[in-house]
Amino acid sequence: MDRQAGLVSRRQFNELGGRHSDVERLVRRRQLDRLVTGVLIAPTDQPSWHQRAWAGVLHFWPAALAGESALRAVAGPGWRRHDDSAPITIAVGGDRSIHQLEGYATRKMRALDVRTDWDAAPPRLRPEEAALDVASRAADLWAGVGVLSTVIDLRGVDAAVLKSAADRRARLRNALWLRPLLRDLERGRPLMLERLLHEQVEDPHGLPRGRRWRHPRGDRPDEPGITAFAYPPHRLRLELDGRLRHDSAGRHDRELDAQLAAAAAAGHARRTEVVLSYGQVLARPCATAGHLATLLARRGWSGALRPCSPGCTASRH
Repeated sequence: MDRQAGLVSRRQFNELGGRHSDVERLVRRRQLDRLVTGVLIAPTDQPSWHQRAWAGVLHFWPAALAGESALRAVAGPGWRRHDDSAPITIAVGGDRSIHQLEGYATRKMRALDVRTDWDAAPPRLRPEEAALDVASRAADLWAGVGVLSTVIDLRGVDAAVLKSAADRRARLRNALWLRPLLRDLERGRPLMLERLLHEQVEDPHGLPRGRRWRHPRGDRPDEPGITAFAYPPHRLRLELDGRLRHDSAGRHDRELDAQLAAAAAAGHARRTEVVLSYGQVLARPCATAGHLATLLARRGWSGALRPCSPGCTASRH
């Protein structure tokens, strides 16, 4: 019970020689309470998330925390991405027949034994495995980027570890964008972000395509995760920042939005440099196109911005 946050399962109790009458006596004396079917807990006013997570693992044993619940267990309380009132996700073997339990979401999983850290308390999918599961189930690429940005560098989770875990899977949801993204992150080259800049920002809005730019003296080594573009002869240089940080889907993304808007509003300047990340290209391509069109027009571009769709908002920026 000390190891299991004050919980013990009836199965464990029986294996230690306990009898049904012993359980009933301890419950009657308020030395133990029933938390969920088959799981007992030391009396407490309000079970914590950690205790409820243990209860789910013990109830469905052999089982492990999965998805965002596994990542929450790694990150600890206060993880900004997690809602502790949401159902706790529990993974069981793919050949199991399981029932539903209120407050828990169960998921059958192949190769659960090798994907799980059984020594963790409570047992849970390894962080890279849980991160892949959450990212692959995201609604779109931008949501998937947001997931990965919150777990990258989380207790040993980096791009190489994530890619290795993905390579071990013959089947992976949303593999068409997830595998190239992980490959780019491991290699430190945002090739996918570059392609999306052309396909979602420049081409649909009638903007010229930037050309890859290298410092003319050649004495600046390329920074991993960043690719530079130039729009000659318009004195505009653009950097694509394909690195993921803990805040790249949040504070850093908002900072880049503010910098881009400020550059567009600044009027003429001898040379302007702007930085774009996944948020500007994936989540707000029309706004980004509008700001780039303003910057280019003020530097001599004679083309015309065009809407990419009836609901395009590029011309408002």
